[in-house]
Amino acid sequence: MFGRPEWFTYRTFGWGIKAKTWQGWAYIGVFVALMVIPNYLPIASDLKSAIPKAVLALGLIDIISIWVQLDKFHDEREQLHQLIIERNCSLAAIVSLCAIIAYRCYQNPMVPATGIFQLNTGKFPFDPLLVVMAMVMAGTKLASTIYLRYRR
Repeated sequence: MFGRPEWFTYRTFGWGIKAKTWQGWAYIGVFVALMVIPNYLPIASDLKSAIPKAVLALGLIDIISIWVQLDKFHDEREQLHQLIIERNCSLAAIVSLCAIIAYRCYQNPMVPATGIFQLNTGKFPFDPLLVVMAMVMAGTKLASTIYLRYRR
């Protein structure tokens, strides 16, 4: 949209992108300025809050677009490193989710009389959203695998 993928690279820590050329830094500077400047202009307060929100929304859409295209502007070694990093992060997330579920089950054992969790009272030994998150991650991996195998 506004920025170009060749101006950016993958972040070393965390997710996202960082500027690697002066154009990338200028791009970031312009977006920051467009978010800050309306607060100092003599305009209606509704516009003072609406303009930065609109700029932020456009900026996020543009950054995601750049991020998706970034692999086309890196060599094979950088792409492989990024894939290994993403794989390791996904593995750590799944292991963490499973560990939290197991720990919560240990903390909140089954009801001794019935040998089952208290499903009818709505009390699970862990937050059910943890299972939803794990299922979304597994579904994403499955969909990605199917897409990559049959996209020819």
